[in-house]
Amino acid sequence: MKEGTTRKAFEQKLTDVSAPEATSAARTGTPASDDLTLDQLFEVYTGLAEDAEGDADIEAKAERYLERVNEALRLLEIDTVEARTGGHADSQAAKKLAAYGRALKALGGT
Repeated sequence: MKEGTTRKAFEQKLTDVSAPEATSAARTGTPASDDLTLDQLFEVYTGLAEDAEGDADIEAKAERYLERVNEALRLLEIDTVEARTGGHADSQAAKKLAAYGRALKALGGT
């Protein structure tokens, strides 16, 4: 798909989707204070941590991935600890992240 066509499709998807409230709007979760850190990412993805330990390229890729994850959490207002860890009462946070991932992939992001 050509870039112009992909961008046009992405922009159309944005107009078709209504943005749900921030996950903190329900006032039932614990506010998340900061961005996720590389150490926290490595706690979850232990295999990635092992691979990155001896490979600067893999560590750099993990850092870029983490930047995208933190950007997605901010943009999609996934701002409670429960939503970030999958403990949210509904699946709104998961739906938001999945939609962001699909849009990013369509635009050729990694």
